[in-house]
Amino acid sequence: MTPDLIELDLTDAVYGGKAMGRHRGRPIFVPYAIPGERITARIVEDRRSYANAEGVGLLRPSPDRVRPECPHFGPGRCGGCHLQHMNYPAQLRYKRAVVIDQLRRLGGVERADRLVRETLPSPEP
Repeated sequence: MTPDLIELDLTDAVYGGKAMGRHRGRPIFVPYAIPGERITARIVEDRRSYANAEGVGLLRPSPDRVRPECPHFGPGRCGGCHLQHMNYPAQLRYKRAVVIDQLRRLGGVERADRLVRETLPSPEP
């Protein structure tokens, strides 16, 4: 592996269609990735307490990964959708996880997981 690439185990859903992993204890945010995946990534924005990265290689894909329906989905393209690379049940779980995370971190709600119900599915996703 080249020195500018890192391997990440992605563990958490993050607002904006990103997944988070940690490298040397620091949070690394990666768009178009799914919690549970292992990837190689390149840091594209290095901050003091965190970094943003781009996924370069998929070492272990999530079983929830699917081929996006829209031909414009993906890095450097339209940007209107963030979750098309996940199957629909995974999208629903992701949305709930993001709400819980936001309530905990930004709102200080300790038991957010008990307050936030399952995401209601659309009859026609």
